[in-house]
Amino acid sequence: MITFFFLGDVSDGEHHVDFDVYYAETPYITQFLLIYGVLFVVGMTGPTRMCCRYATAVDRPWLRRGLRTVAVGALFGQGYAMPKVISLIWDLLGTSPLHFISVNLAPMCASISAWLFAVGFTMPAWGVGVDTARERISQYRAYRRLSLL
Repeated sequence: MITFFFLGDVSDGEHHVDFDVYYAETPYITQFLLIYGVLFVVGMTGPTRMCCRYATAVDRPWLRRGLRTVAVGALFGQGYAMPKVISLIWDLLGTSPLHFISVNLAPMCASISAWLFAVGFTMPAWGVGVDTARERISQYRAYRRLSLL
């Protein structure tokens, strides 16, 4: 990827959101973007499969919820990468009609994916605290009901 990037010409200015659309037909950059996209899809497939499989095997509820949340986050990661890869392949054959999705929808999927990853990976740690707080509130309410009798 590094070699393709440095061989390609990306000196037309910065394109933070539409880099892949703007440089879709630039030699070497197209290959760079395709490799990146395919590796991203493969990278999101692993967590999806593993988290779904292990979520059914664990007995701790917050760990199970966290694994399922990470799996959903990985699916949103797929929602980021798949339109970009499809659009790049389509651009090799002609002009892709998916540029709007690649520029607007895909970054939103990436943001949702990152948020779900952050929540899912930390859920087993803070989820136990939520259960503890809920139990204490329930005990306090029971205590207050007993004191009113």
